[in-house]
Amino acid sequence: MIGAALLVTGYWYAGVVAWAGVWLGITMLLACLAHFRVKDPISKTATAVVFISLIVILTIVNADGLILPFS
Repeated sequence: MIGAALLVTGYWYAGVVAWAGVWLGITMLLACLAHFRVKDPISKTATAVVFISLIVILTIVNADGLILPFS
């Protein structure tokens, strides 16, 4: 919920999107690790992998906002 709230806040403050990407990226990385740990099939893990790929792209595009998020 925090990541979603930060993404919505990014509508007004573009720099916040990068921090939301960092937060959601960590969350999805932990989700991938949890799926691998319980030996889920790739079909169950694929959603987390796709989301982390999109989040990495989102964070790279908005990386300049990491320095001054509310500017």
